[in-house]
Amino acid sequence: MNNVIFISWEKHQRTRTICAKLGIPLHEKISAYHGIKRYLSLCVATLKTINTEKPKVLITQNPSVILCILALVLRPFYKYRLFIDAHNEAIIPYIHNKALFRFIARYLAKKADLVIVTNNVLAQTVTSYGGKPIIFPDLLPIAKHEVQQNTSSAKKNFQITLISTYAPDEPYSNVFEAFRTIPGNVEMFVTGKIPQHLDPSTIDSRIHLTGYLSDNEYEQLLHNSDLIIDLTTMKNCLVCGAYEALSIEKPMILSKDQVNDELFPCAVLTENDTTSIAAAIQAAISDIHAIKTKTAHYKITFSEKEKQNLSHFIEIIRNA
Repeated sequence: MNNVIFISWEKHQRTRTICAKLGIPLHEKISAYHGIKRYLSLCVATLKTINTEKPKVLITQNPSVILCILALVLRPFYKYRLFIDAHNEAIIPYIHNKALFRFIARYLAKKADLVIVTNNVLAQTVTSYGGKPIIFPDLLPIAKHEVQQNTSSAKKNFQITLISTYAPDEPYSNVFEAFRTIPGNVEMFVTGKIPQHLDPSTIDSRIHLTGYLSDNEYEQLLHNSDLIIDLTTMKNCLVCGAYEALSIEKPMILSKDQVNDELFPCAVLTENDTTSIAAAIQAAISDIHAIKTKTAHYKITFSEKEKQNLSHFIEIIRNA
């Protein structure tokens, strides 16, 4: 799209997919530095890009808060319209739930020309801040690599993948405890860089911590899974793993929440406590074929809605 660019200070599946499907140039600014030096280098790189591209519409990802503040400061000089693609933490701080971050969330939502959010609850919150929201759920991700999926007869065990980054909102410890109660030939792979505090010897031997995976390895793991789990204690949060599972028609278990119930009716929903997670896993295994069929059918419905969302967003950008 002409005169539109997207700037991000981190790699994120949602951002990459939006840009790929809308044809928006994505400028990912990644720095090897840390602390103040990192922010200074990213600010300089961002300024250079804006000065070169001179966009009519600038879309920024929030987080980063600093990136969005910089975009606000530069807006009067470059006369662009600022759209902020705001993740949950950027609207209702959860991990950084301090007065300062709540103030910044309100300020950015109010000052942006448009705030892009994934669900109605966040949209209502943006409106209460005095901002202008648009609901634009994640798009189904585009496969980057060819993968070879194992057939059921070639696998000895039922394979579960827990999508994790070991973030504070992820009840991965409860999942580990729940898995101990699951009988039979079932194994679970857990993604994400293994934190130092986690001792692999303390968890069930059928749980495999993968550590960091390349994009190709990650996609291969998901394709070879019979069931995908992605949980969060954050309210009104639509996790990336849900879209990834739906895109390859994999049964999924998500945290029980209104937004998940509305957007992913094909999913098995669970509370985040150990007992509920164990029950959800057992229920999913017992009814896996029916859930898989339901997921495949719902993907068709979701894809049609996605086309409508894309057309609507394109129209908004053209009229900006």
